[in-house]
This record gives sequence, C-alpha cells and structure tokens, in this order.
Amino acid sequence: MPSHRTIILAVLACFLVVSGQYPVYGQVGDNLQNLNDAIMRNAELLATARELVSETNSAKARTSLRIAAMLHEASIKNRDASKLLAAVRAATRAREVIFQTIALAKQDARLEENAAKAIDRARNKLDRAYRLVDEMGANVQGPEVRLLEESRQQLFRSRDVMREHLYNAALRLAISSDQLSTRAITMLKRDFVDPEAVLRELDKTDRALERLGEHLNRADRGTALRMFGEAVDVQRKAREQFHAHHYLISVDLTRNARNIAMQAFRLASASAKPENVERAIHLTDMLLEQAVERQAEYDVVRNRIEQASELQSRAKSELSSGEYERALKSTLRARRILKDALGSLRSDLDVERVRAALGETDAVLTNLREHLAGTAPGTSHELLDRATSQQDKAWRDLNEGKLRSSLAHTKLARNLARRALRMLTNDDN
Repeated sequence: MPSHRTIILAVLACFLVVSGQYPVYGQVGDNLQNLNDAIMRNAELLATARELVSETNSAKARTSLRIAAMLHEASIKNRDASKLLAAVRAATRAREVIFQTIALAKQDARLEENAAKAIDRARNKLDRAYRLVDEMGANVQGPEVRLLEESRQQLFRSRDVMREHLYNAALRLAISSDQLSTRAITMLKRDFVDPEAVLRELDKTDRALERLGEHLNRADRGTALRMFGEAVDVQRKAREQFHAHHYLISVDLTRNARNIAMQAFRLASASAKPENVERAIHLTDMLLEQAVERQAEYDVVRNRIEQASELQSRAKSELSSGEYERALKSTLRARRILKDALGSLRSDLDVERVRAALGETDAVLTNLREHLAGTAPGTSHELLDRATSQQDKAWRDLNEGKLRSSLAHTKLARNLARRALRMLTNDDN
C-alpha cells in the first residue's frame, strides 16, 4: 500500500498537470526527488541571478532578486516540514521570479551600457559645439547660446539620474542633449564662417592685388591706379574686421576688394579701341538682361540694377561721342554692380530671414534705449551708439541687396546691445 507522502505527491502531480503550473525544470513527478532536483536547480539559477544583479546595480532587479530568494527559502522550509504542495508552489514561483530577475538584470545592463554610450556621445557633441564657438571667435549670442546651455543642463541631469541607476531617464536626457547640440552646430555653421576659409579668401585677394600692382607698373593708367588704391584700402579694412573676429564682414569686404582689383586689371589691360569697347558693352548688355529678368524675385536689388542700367546708357553715349576710355570704364563699372546684384540673388540667404533678423535687433535696441532713458552717459551709452551704427549699416546693406553683409552687421549690433543690457543688469544687482 502506497505511503501517505507518495499519495500527496501523486495528487500534487495531477494538480500541476491540470492547472498548468510547472516548475520550469521538468514538472514534479511522483516522488520527492523531482522536487529536490527543482530546488537545487533554483539554487543554481539564483546564484547566476545574484552575479548578474551585482554587475548591473539595477534597483528593479535587486528587488526581484530578494523576492526570488524568499520564495526559494520558502520552498526549502516547506519541503523540510513535509508541506510538499506548498513547497512545489514556492519552487515554481521562485523559478518564475528568478527568470524575471535575470531578464531585468540583462535589460538594465543593456540600458546602462546604451545610456553610458549616449552620455559620451552627447558630451563629445557639446564639446564640439563649444569648440566651434571658440574657433569662430565671435561673441555668439541668441538661440545658439540658449540651445547650448539647455544641452549642457540636460547632460548634467543625465549624469545625475545615471548615478541613481535610472537608465531609461538617463538615456532620454542624453539623447535630448545630443539633439540640442546638433541644432546649435547647424545654426552656427549656417550663420558664421570658418576663420580658415576667411583667411583663404583674404590670401586670394592679396594675390590678385599683387598681380594688379605688377601690371600697373608696366601700364600706368590713371583710373586703374585709383581703383587699385581703393581695392587696397578695402582689403585693409577686411583684414581689420578679421582680426576683430567679424568674419562675415571680412569676407564681404575682401570679395569686394577683389572685384575692384579684377575690374582695375581689365581696365588697365583693355585697349580703348571702338571694337573692344563695343564688345565690352555687349557683354554688359547680356548681363543686364539677365539681371532685369530676375529682379522681380527680390525687390532689394532693383536700385542696383537701375544704377547699372544708367551707367550702361552713359557708356553707350560716351562710345557714340568717341570717349572710348570713359565708355569702357562706365560699362565695366556697370558690369561689376550687376554681378554683385546677381550674386545676392544666388545667395543661400533668404531676404525675409535677414529682414526678420534686423527686426529682432531693432527690438533689442528699443529695449536698451528704454533702459538707458534718463541715465548718465557711460559705457552702455557708447555700446548703444556703436550698435546703432552697425544696425544702420545693416539696413543699408539690405536695401542694396547685400544680404550677408547685412546679416553680419545686425548680429554685431545685437551683440553690442545685449552686452550693454547685461552690464545694466549687473549694475542693478
């Protein structure tokens, strides 16, 4: 006759089959050995889980591990107390929680690794953005600075929650920091010029001036010589703006100097014979037609095209009067104006964007004037005067279609005004 314990195990096995509750390592059979095997396997898995949890420092996995250990201990105590049904239930539940613990530990290990990598990427991206600001040498203000500051704050928060083992939160914050830095870098590259690129532009103009100077020594022409002096003066200003870290203004000036030099070279090289002048006027006519067709795209270049058209009419009149030297000078000047106008139309800058930038600067200047009303003259007043002068140049350049120069002047004006406002705020504190 079967023993009492054998009957209990048999009944328990039937219960497990019907209810679907199995120990994960083989179902409990009709003897005590199967239960012992299950408990021993749980002990091995529990040791593995402890090792994984110790490596991940996961709060969720640690909690799950404690529950699994309690269930495992309960299965042993119930078995030793011959409470076999309770022992099987505890062993089965312990196995489930152990596997859950291992899954949590592995998941958090992956999260921890991903979060750590994301934090490294975000830190590198932020460092890259700040290096870009330093390389540009400009007093960068506005949305770029706000984005970088927000990125820095997000990165700090990511590190803080990482230390608290909140890996999901750390990962999200690190990704957010990376995205903010990326936006800032995009804006910086769009609005500013690499100093190395500016130096290349300046060197290119220097070589053009050297070539022109050598040519003028062999063919001394009064008008070309005067233009050479003008180009040298503009190039000197371009160098000054470069050393003051106003790179966009420097690029605009050096390209202007180079255009003047090239025009002077053509003028010095050209023979003022009627057929040569007629050919030059014809080339300018073709460029004028192209400019007139495109002027409808942007009203800001209309005045420059009209100016070029007047010069071209004068050139034709001078040609008819036999004033070939004057006619050549007038048509070449008209062509230079047209090329500048068409260059503005080809610019990647949008007129409305530049106009909006000027409007933002006007608002900052108005705010500064309100703060300075009734105050004694000082550094802030001097900064306001300098900012106003730059803003006047910006509006003039916009009206003439010089979009890049306009944007550079208005950014400089805004920076000066904001510096004055910061000084006033510091004084109040």
